[in-house]
Amino acid sequence: LQTDDMVCDYLMQYTEPSSNICRLLEKLKANLQKEGDINPITDINIRIDKCNEEIDNLVNSLAQPNLGQALIERVNVKVSELSEELERLKSEKTRLQDNLNTANDREIQIDMISTALSSLKTYFKEMTIQEKRTLIKLLVQKMEWDGADLNIFVYGE
Repeated sequence: LQTDDMVCDYLMQYTEPSSNICRLLEKLKANLQKEGDINPITDINIRIDKCNEEIDNLVNSLAQPNLGQALIERVNVKVSELSEELERLKSEKTRLQDNLNTANDREIQIDMISTALSSLKTYFKEMTIQEKRTLIKLLVQKMEWDGADLNIFVYGE
């Protein structure tokens, strides 16, 4: 039981707001929020609107009487180029939206981890010895006793 207590005390250090893991979680959260403040989708939307406007203007120019075949061909080529650009921009917008959704999911996961860490300290005292040992097995990769010190190796360190 003394070893259990030592391991539990060691693991409880991770629940302190000053612990490296808590500081890392806060830093990750701040970085994700900064990324969310910069929205490249707005720029893509402006470029999509500009492409659509250019295509509309070119189509409207075809309605003019007495257009030469060369001009009509140039307009068709330009409309094709703009349509390809429009498809590329829409694809980029979808990719950026997926990235934004992933970032939002990561932020939610970080919040959940932070909440779990803070509540762990409270509920750890109420856990049975078996529950504590199960938790320790999930968190601790290995422990080594050298005769004087107990070395604890936590996953991810």
